[in-house]
Amino acid sequence: TITIDTLKDYVKKWRDLGRVPYEMRHIEVKFNKLLDKIVSQSEIDKKEVEMIKFENLINGYLEQRNYRKLDAEQHFVRKKIDESVREIQQLENNIGFISNVKDDNPLVLKVNAQINVFKEKLAVWKEKLEFLKRLEY
Repeated sequence: TITIDTLKDYVKKWRDLGRVPYEMRHIEVKFNKLLDKIVSQSEIDKKEVEMIKFENLINGYLEQRNYRKLDAEQHFVRKKIDESVREIQQLENNIGFISNVKDDNPLVLKVNAQINVFKEKLAVWKEKLEFLKRLEY
């Protein structure tokens, strides 16, 4: 089985090969798909893999000195955080309207499951933003 350290090692070796030229960026997409395939067949935490792929992307921008892309990525991440927070608030508000149902109601269970999914995504987006904030470019 593959471990998170092995996966990080693969990404490091990929980075050590040098930057992928813009016109060949489809190779980077294929690499990420291969990582996804490896992860889907293992017990590795999906959140950790998401961060490894994100750091790989950002390190590529840093190597290219593409500060515009870095700024755009930070803006995008902030936007996704705002969207996730709004979705969570909306779903929690919706649950408030159906106060006379039990917690085991299928609708309530479904909405709570959706809230949990958005909270997990929000945690990843926040971690990405913290990573971007730590960069000095």
